[in-house]
Amino acid sequence: MGRTFVDVEIENYADILLREAAGNGRKKVRRLQARALVDTASALLCLHRATIRKLGLRFARSARVRAGNGEVERPIYTAARISILGRQVDTRVSNLLFSITGSRSREGRKDK
Repeated sequence: MGRTFVDVEIENYADILLREAAGNGRKKVRRLQARALVDTASALLCLHRATIRKLGLRFARSARVRAGNGEVERPIYTAARISILGRQVDTRVSNLLFSITGSRSREGRKDK
């Protein structure tokens, strides 16, 4: 089975809300462009911890999520907005546990 990648823009959703509340558009929204692996079974946006830091997302809570190897406790961060092919979705964020090669990522070893 092949892998599908897509170009995405990811923005800090709290920054978007603050900019809209200010009404003047002066609030800078932290955003970045990335090439992302599409996982149609995922309910979370999974990002590298360095990307989470760059976007300024904060730890919100822990949650039990179902993964390929059973239920695991994962950190959940404040929301991000993803833009793909002209469409947007606001979603929860967690950090990557595994790299796209299937090996355990360095980030997955030190949650939160």
